[in-house]
Amino acid sequence: MTQANSLVQISSAMSKSQLAPTASGDRWCAALAQTTALFPAQLRRHVEDLELFHHFCLVTSKSFSNEQAVQYFWSVTVPKMSFRHQFLLHAVITLGALHLRHMNYQLERDMPAGLLDKANVHWEEALRLASPLLSHVTESNCGALYLFATITCLHTFALGPCPGEMLIFNQNGPSSWLTLFRGLRSIEQACDFARVQNEELRPICPLSGLELNKDPVKALDPSVQEALEGLASFMDINVTKDDERCESLVEALTLLRRCYTMVHDKPAQASAYTIFSWLHHVSDHYLELVQDTDPVALLVFSYFVVLIKGLECAWMVNDWPTHLMSGIYACMPLSKRFWLSWPMEQVGWLPAE
Repeated sequence: MTQANSLVQISSAMSKSQLAPTASGDRWCAALAQTTALFPAQLRRHVEDLELFHHFCLVTSKSFSNEQAVQYFWSVTVPKMSFRHQFLLHAVITLGALHLRHMNYQLERDMPAGLLDKANVHWEEALRLASPLLSHVTESNCGALYLFATITCLHTFALGPCPGEMLIFNQNGPSSWLTLFRGLRSIEQACDFARVQNEELRPICPLSGLELNKDPVKALDPSVQEALEGLASFMDINVTKDDERCESLVEALTLLRRCYTMVHDKPAQASAYTIFSWLHHVSDHYLELVQDTDPVALLVFSYFVVLIKGLECAWMVNDWPTHLMSGIYACMPLSKRFWLSWPMEQVGWLPAE
């Protein structure tokens, strides 16, 4: 086969693959496999990377939000940024590989290393390139680094839950995910994000831009209102005003209530950005209480897990709500597990015992 004929067939296969997201997964997979097979062995690794990048731009980018502006950001703006920042390019390919793996396209047999191995290789390279830059944040790289930190948090979700790891507390030591998530604030502080941010980067405006503590509390659905009142009652019973935990726990509950208000007032805008802003705003002391498995702090966290459950249309969080609820239940004293009834019901998880 001549090089010209190869390019014609490659172009034809790629053109057909453009229709794949609206067709069956098998047709999409077949188009990718045909494309890869046309290249010499020494070039296939690069073509496989291009396929994963193509998948991210065409399919994965649409999975983060239903809003057109956000979809455009992930499908067009992020790829453009990745050409200027190599660590971002590797991170994008990683997410493309993990998303394709999640969709069970059975592409592993056509790729030498397999999708998970491919994702791991690119992620290690992304970390190697980005890590030195995190201590040298500038106006020219702060947007890319902030986006990389965001993708780092998404990467944990995309890999799926691990035993003993509960996002903001682990049963075997400190939470690395929480360190990464709170690291977003460090990047914001290291660079005047609002000043250097342009219209193109608006969809990743800092989480601090969503001020939960300044939003008015509106009426909630009666069942949700009753549940939150039950949470407040539990706090009143277990935390006195002179308790050193009081301020942090009350603040966490107030912010959570306002987060619920925003989600239930405008369900169509109940994005991960809105929901995870709660974790961005709660105090370090509250997070320390969760890590110490304080029962009241854990109960507040269980109500946050209910909000994550509402994001289950996002492929990355499918297995997380039940995993987190089971971990909270295991750490909660027997005498207080009754108070987890509403969160467990909302998440759809019951203990095996």
